[in-house]
Amino acid sequence: MLNHNRKEAIYFFFDEAHFKVCEANSSPGFEGVGECCGINVAEMIYDFIREKVGGK
Repeated sequence: MLNHNRKEAIYFFFDEAHFKVCEANSSPGFEGVGECCGINVAEMIYDFIREKVGGK
């Protein structure tokens, strides 16, 4: 689980079957979306990827 006191962003490159981490950023551009909607976007992306790769 990510630290809720920090704001992170993770950027990926995708192809048909794989992804690669492009960048991990401690000051993402989507902070405003998270604050406005009351969600942690980086944590949601992280959780989604963990689910897709089977928690590896």
